[in-house]
Amino acid sequence: MKNRILSVEDNPANRELLQDWLEVAGYEVWAVANVKSSYKVLEMDAPDVVLLDINLGPENGLDLVAWSAEKRV
Repeated sequence: MKNRILSVEDNPANRELLQDWLEVAGYEVWAVANVKSSYKVLEMDAPDVVLLDINLGPENGLDLVAWSAEKRV
């Protein structure tokens, strides 16, 4: 089973580059563009690692970290 990575990146070029690079390295990558999409992915299944852009527009990566911490308590 491949390790699963959730990549949260709002820049399309960066998101695609990171996804391609990680997939070539043998990882399963779930790539999303914003925090709202991240919530949906995290509610379905937990990745092994989250790579997170902190500046994501109106919501930021720290909002996702706080939400995740609340869910796991």
